Amino acid sequence: MTSIMDLPTELHEQIIDFALHPTHRTISDDVLNFALVSRVWTPRCRHYLALSLDESTVKFKKLWRFTDLCQHPACTLAFVGTLLVSNVGNTRLGSKQNPLDHTAVSALFSRQFMSKERKGERILECVFTHLKQLTIERVGWWAFKDAARNSLLGGFRSVTQLGLRNVSFNSLGDFYELICSFPMLESLTFSLLHSLPEFSEPVKKQGLQLPSNLYSIEVTTVDIASVKAISVLCPCPSLRQFSWRSHAFYRLEEVECRAVGELLASAGSSLVNLSLTFDVDSLSNDITIRKPTLNVAIRQFTHFHKFVDLTKNPFLQNLTLDIHPDHFLVLFLKHSLPHPNSSIPALNVRRLSIPSLEHVLFALKTRIMFGLPTDNFTHTDLDLGLQHPVLANVQELEFEERGLFPRGTAVNKMGEVLSGVLERGVSLVTSNSNTSWNRLDS
Repeated sequence: MTSIMDLPTELHEQIIDFALHPTHRTISDDVLNFALVSRVWTPRCRHYLALSLDESTVKFKKLWRFTDLCQHPACTLAFVGTLLVSNVGNTRLGSKQNPLDHTAVSALFSRQFMSKERKGERILECVFTHLKQLTIERVGWWAFKDAARNSLLGGFRSVTQLGLRNVSFNSLGDFYELICSFPMLESLTFSLLHSLPEFSEPVKKQGLQLPSNLYSIEVTTVDIASVKAISVLCPCPSLRQFSWRSHAFYRLEEVECRAVGELLASAGSSLVNLSLTFDVDSLSNDITIRKPTLNVAIRQFTHFHKFVDLTKNPFLQNLTLDIHPDHFLVLFLKHSLPHPNSSIPALNVRRLSIPSLEHVLFALKTRIMFGLPTDNFTHTDLDLGLQHPVLANVQELEFEERGLFPRGTAVNKMGEVLSGVLERGVSLVTSNSNTSWNRLDS
């Protein structure tokens, strides 16, 4: 009788890929169990293993044992697909001028990136030769010694997904050099800390250029640093997906909005998916930041309209708008899009996603949200805003069910309120169910 192990290697890989494909459930135990089935299965299973090197969970003695494991001749870490290297120090509180913080961070990352084999090779660089996803979290670039920087800039050539979470750089030039050091990079996610002294043109080293296959960029803005970093990524003609989650949008200056506009314009016809999430900094001690006024919102949305021209992206198909406070969505539709009487052609967007649409209607109907009056807006204003001429090609309006309506009735309830949108032939759909409704179905 034929054993399963006699099957072609391609079938083994398809079985493993099907069983271990990332879903909403945790697969870490499955990854380890599948790797024990056979030595033939181990390399493919290691691809789905996410390894975290964090001193909060990996103590000093364990790091030495990890070093020994890397040197073992039967080590299978070369096939690990995801690596997270983080520092428990808080880079928002630490700074270059703090010698204690600098020493701790430098020692940690020197140990992780620069532990030596007997042959003198850098462990992380030489062991994780098949690494696809690399994430660096909570560290200042100045904390790396020269050798550690060279390891990052010269190693890990197989990485296709790079994440920089709460990382600080001395200059935009350092950030740009790091991004350019991954020739196979396809997806970039970053959230930078510490705004630079001034918004100046970065000094780019000659011979450096962005990876040609970089198609996805996701930016989370905690302070102004991330927005400034966007400027060095322009031009990016290969960009297909751009996601911008900003907790500092209502504090941005014109020049920062211009940086986003220039990046999107440089993508041109390549851009297909665009996601915009504008939120408030709820942790700020400044009440004007936690609760921006209507005038502040109008000013910022006007800046966005001035510098971001989506008509330069003729193949934009999917647009996601998640504007907070919720009732500010009406202001965005009114002030961030071209004037209805202008000669601007309609966007080619087919799917418009507004995840918090239920909350928007709730805020408009109850006339109170975040302690701010919404008497100037009604659900009719929202209905009219969604009928803006530049959104004339929208065929589906997608939203998330947030539990404000009885189960299974959200689409019908929303359809009753947004009757004008449905009369244009737009279908309402929910992202967490298969329910849909349009005027023709009624």
